[in-house]
Amino acid sequence: MSDAQPQPGQFHPAQPDYSRSPCPALNTLANHGILPRDGKLITAEMLVKAVKATFNIDPSTLIDTVFPVKSAACVRKADQVNADGVDCINLADLAMHSAHSLEHDVSLTRNDKFFGDNAAPVKELVEALISESTDGDVVSAADLTRHRLNRYNHSKQHNPEFSYDLRQTTVATFEATVALNVLGRDGKIPIDHVRSFFLHERIPDNWVKPAQEVSIFWSEVETAELMAKWAWALTFNTNAKPAEQLPDETRSFDLVEFKTDQVENHIIPANSSNVDARVPSIWHGVFYTDGNPLPDETCSIANGTWHEAENAYYIPVYGPGVWGFDDNLAGRALYHAAKMVQLNYKIQFDAQTGIASFHGIVGLGTDHHHTTTELPSWFGDFTAIPTENPNIFIRRTLLAGRETVYRLVRIVNGDGSRTPEYESIYLNRLNNDVVPDLPGSEGKSSKTKLRGTQLVARVSRGDSDLAEFLVQITTKQQFHGMKSAEMEIIVYHSETLGPDAKVVKSDPIPLAKTTSSSLENRTGALTKSVNEYEVPELGMRKLGHIHAISFNVQGGLFKEWYIESINLKKSEGAKGHTNWYFPSYSWVTAGETRIFFNGGITALGSSVPDQIKALREEDLTRMRKLYSPKLFIPGLPVAIAGNFDDLCQDEKYNAGHFLGLRKVEKLGLKDGFLSIRRTLKSLKDVEQLYVINSRPDIIDSWRDDAVFGRQIVAGINPMVVTAISNNPQVFPPANFKDVTIAGLSTVPVLAGKDVAQEIQHGRFTIVDYKPMLTPFIRKADTLAEMPNGGTVCAPVGIFYHDVETSKIYCVAIQLEEGGEVFHPTEMEPKVYSKPEEKTWLASKFQDLSTSFTSLVSFNKAHKEVAGSETNNHDLTWLLVKMWFSLADAHVHELSVHLFKSHLCIEPFAVATMRQLSQNHPIFKLLRPHTIGTMQINVEGHEIFLGLLADIFSIGDKIIDFFKHIYSSWDFSVDMNPIRDLEARGFGEGSQSSLMLPGQFPWAEDTRDLHKVVKTHVTRYVDMFYTTDDIVAADAELQAWIKDCHSYHLNNKGLASDLKSKSQLVEILTNVIWTASAQHSSINYPQYDYYSYPPNRSGKSQMSLPKARSDPIVTESTLAEFLPPISEMELAINTVQILATYEAEDVFLGERGSDYFGPDADAPVGLLNQFQAELAVYNERVKERNRTLPGRKENPYEWLLSTKVVNSTKV
Repeated sequence: MSDAQPQPGQFHPAQPDYSRSPCPALNTLANHGILPRDGKLITAEMLVKAVKATFNIDPSTLIDTVFPVKSAACVRKADQVNADGVDCINLADLAMHSAHSLEHDVSLTRNDKFFGDNAAPVKELVEALISESTDGDVVSAADLTRHRLNRYNHSKQHNPEFSYDLRQTTVATFEATVALNVLGRDGKIPIDHVRSFFLHERIPDNWVKPAQEVSIFWSEVETAELMAKWAWALTFNTNAKPAEQLPDETRSFDLVEFKTDQVENHIIPANSSNVDARVPSIWHGVFYTDGNPLPDETCSIANGTWHEAENAYYIPVYGPGVWGFDDNLAGRALYHAAKMVQLNYKIQFDAQTGIASFHGIVGLGTDHHHTTTELPSWFGDFTAIPTENPNIFIRRTLLAGRETVYRLVRIVNGDGSRTPEYESIYLNRLNNDVVPDLPGSEGKSSKTKLRGTQLVARVSRGDSDLAEFLVQITTKQQFHGMKSAEMEIIVYHSETLGPDAKVVKSDPIPLAKTTSSSLENRTGALTKSVNEYEVPELGMRKLGHIHAISFNVQGGLFKEWYIESINLKKSEGAKGHTNWYFPSYSWVTAGETRIFFNGGITALGSSVPDQIKALREEDLTRMRKLYSPKLFIPGLPVAIAGNFDDLCQDEKYNAGHFLGLRKVEKLGLKDGFLSIRRTLKSLKDVEQLYVINSRPDIIDSWRDDAVFGRQIVAGINPMVVTAISNNPQVFPPANFKDVTIAGLSTVPVLAGKDVAQEIQHGRFTIVDYKPMLTPFIRKADTLAEMPNGGTVCAPVGIFYHDVETSKIYCVAIQLEEGGEVFHPTEMEPKVYSKPEEKTWLASKFQDLSTSFTSLVSFNKAHKEVAGSETNNHDLTWLLVKMWFSLADAHVHELSVHLFKSHLCIEPFAVATMRQLSQNHPIFKLLRPHTIGTMQINVEGHEIFLGLLADIFSIGDKIIDFFKHIYSSWDFSVDMNPIRDLEARGFGEGSQSSLMLPGQFPWAEDTRDLHKVVKTHVTRYVDMFYTTDDIVAADAELQAWIKDCHSYHLNNKGLASDLKSKSQLVEILTNVIWTASAQHSSINYPQYDYYSYPPNRSGKSQMSLPKARSDPIVTESTLAEFLPPISEMELAINTVQILATYEAEDVFLGERGSDYFGPDADAPVGLLNQFQAELAVYNERVKERNRTLPGRKENPYEWLLSTKVVNSTKV
């Protein structure tokens, strides 16, 4: 090796004395220095952080398996600790080969232990895996399975110590599932990634880590599918593609297909003649697993065996006439997997309650004398609990570690007779079954092609000449659960439109399910399920216009379902209108009748027939009950709720986000295992917050006065800077009376310039935090009264715009009224750390590395900024700027972001749901901009305020701060950026030099984007309101504005009624702007600035500097300014969650929630026009960033519509 040490994140292959494991992912982390490069003395904490930061995998199961000495798979010796006494392992320890170890034979790319080194990659095996690729581009699950089969056959033939039991198969399958979806994507690994990860153990240049966290049990569905492929391949020992239909000659099963009405002829009813007398009689008969997510649906416990020693009853799942499996690839593969491992259920009964507990046993055989292995409880244990109905049991199942709940329904009695549930539940099942053949059975051996579509008998249509109707119900994938539910609809239709149209109400129409399919989101994840139902026309030959449907669902496994939309369609070839679309985007509760309106008919209440108007009012009555506000804090806007449980189900758009904030809360100061409450000795110590050398960009430039100044016009808080009058006669400003022209003349950047003349040219601006923070000033000597708080000051600063360089400099700061006015004595500190060149990997980890505390010191990678090489005045000025940034952090996060962009939007969101019918045009315009607002605000009250109290100096005075800000809040200014800019001196005709192109990016882009949004809103309002009188007469709209006015305490610049179109346009534009563009522009960039606490900290417990030499400022002083490491880490973790885009985000101009449908040509045309104008605007912004001074050096992109999320959902 050379003396030059590779930097963390840079690839460097392992050296001979390095420790390496059979796991290519962990070896890759070591080769990049994310784990110790030598692979030794690795603690659990190191593993958790490195694996999470790099691969976004939750490795907790791995840690719990290999670290505890009591674990059978532990690879660590009891005394194996590092110098600090912390338990640790070496990577090579993971190569331990035993009956219980994670390492196993039949590795994809490593030798079996019997042949020697089982840790090093074998090139021939990697190339053999690649050679299985069907298309030569990627390795799929099917390709991987064929390679595994070849490895299995080779090991079985040549390894005399060969072992590959169910436990090892399961471990290998989980490994493969993660590899296919983490090292690869969507179940496929590009060939170049296979070589890079498995052979070279290096992260490929074009690899991107998963956006969503992955766990070992990340996808039981994908893992089960891969297990099924393996079981299939192993059963037939063939290289035919397991993912496809196998040729008939390879499928000679001992299975028979049976139809719904044949179940008692093929599943043996359990009764006193074929079960032990100690089995409770309530378990006699044949059962249907109603709602089972796996492909097996009928079962019996006949012909089992009682074991005296265990007081348990054993049944072979794969035995003749015991278990029925779906007649499809998955069902047949599941049967063969059960047979291959000889799966039995060990059943224990509670004689008093009738509860039965089922536990999986493998290797037993039908003779019950083979060597057995108990499956872990998380693999598939279930408990069956009797209910009041003697034929229905609740089944609670642990499936791959996750609990699922559904029903066991007796459909055949012990004597072979059918129960009432046979017809009421079982006949609505989705598919035929196959079952192991019974001796003497008349069923035929299944040779037919496997069906991918599950079928059920159709509802009789009556008159065959009538058009067939199909109902499509789109639901969330994880909540469809409608398999056994009974549904009906009522259709409200008329031959004409308009208030005088005669509406006909149909009879209830039952739905009979035929098919189900899945949809994917933009990341390829399954997020929706489309369920189709056939319905007879019931004589409605001339439906004409369908205004609405009522929908009712009964029974089924679940009590509520999330329905996105319902489509009513005529069959192909039918005449007339053939499609009616009804948006829902709502949870539907069993037994509740819901009204859904035709998305293609967007109408005011005054333009619909009386019957439909009554339906709208009926639906709104329900919504007003659901959305009744519960949180009233005096002096603040009304809010829907203060805790998550009180939030209505439709607003819980992202429970994962709620849990994410809960996770950060647990990492906080009281409960977190990362709570290191020590302070810093120098700013070098801050680098402990970063895993690799991809430090935030701001770390290398934050001391620069120009970088500091840039943040007020293109950072996260461009909402406070105000132009200073260009009249030198009124200088100094009234809010900074202690600053003088003479003092400014001493500033280096103004040297040789006529300051009065620069004032005349509009080169100066002011940022004043006194109006916001003066009531909350707290000095360090009073902190004992609030241990979790800090020092609060209310500074004011003056900034100078150098038009020649397009840079902005802070030239004067006063931290407290009447105190010292500080000026910079040097334009820049004399010495900066010189960053090492960042590798590709470093840049890829830019957005994540700050969330984890590194246990490896990276101080050698960067030169220390030496305090001895900068004069004391420079450091004093730097400390003053840090205090100024602390004040800005309070105003930005608490006022501009949390209060003005979140809490002030909520009244409009609540009023929209309470007072506007889903068919109202203003509902359809506003709803995409209010989705998620109520949930994130509830999270704010329940979680976020507590976190902020820990990481901001203001502590538990946040609510008081909100009230103070709200006391001067005005809707017409604070939610209108054009008026706000005018109020700050940047309106039309302003003489400020920041009005020059490229100098104030946020204001420049705001003016353009606001105009595009307002133009769109104007066109939309014109479409539905042709006159002011129609606005005034719209009862729903007037109720909406009245709620908005009331929830904003009746006196905040918001009208209580609407009289004109222009007034309506202004209000709607302000709401949409604030919820989307304003929020996005001050939320999503914040990680760039908060990720390095010296640049922007929310808390300090130091005293304010009194003068240049009071105190004497050193580098250590700067470190003392910062809060403890744990609080900085908490702040970074919190802001990272807030500033991260999510896969389901919908951006300005996109149709995330479709409330119109495919036939609403006019509104959809307007939206298309809006999108086209946004595209032109985006190109204009990009052109500014390419060409304008100030912007081409520092491109500003946060108001591109592609970065503006529609609502304040985070």
